Amino acid sequence: MSAITTVIFDMFNTIAQDGYDLWRQTFAAIIEEQELDTTPDELRHAWDYGAGNFRDRRTAPGAPFISYLDGWAEAFATAFVELNVQGDGMAASQKSIDDLGTRPLFPDSAEALSILGQTHRLAVISNADDA
Repeated sequence: MSAITTVIFDMFNTIAQDGYDLWRQTFAAIIEEQELDTTPDELRHAWDYGAGNFRDRRTAPGAPFISYLDGWAEAFATAFVELNVQGDGMAASQKSIDDLGTRPLFPDSAEALSILGQTHRLAVISNADDA
């Protein structure tokens, strides 16, 4: 009998895909929905700065909890100012969260989990919040 009883996986980029091209599609959809005069790459670059600041604040020792919805909304609001476009940061954040929740599994994820689940307890974790 194996000493390993439980196998824990991170969700994104382990079980579910979450690469640059998927995020680029999300940014393109935000631009189209909000009729913004920018490109997906420009928006991503501007958003990355604010999203990085959010991650740093969120993981600082003793930092108060900030949801991804609120943190990303702030990052989008900052990006929209930087790009000089009139966008809705909260709507862009919600679109990002909605899209993240529909990311496709890697082709071998379901089979691997099924096989491992026959002999081990499985858990999936993520640093994402309940949204």
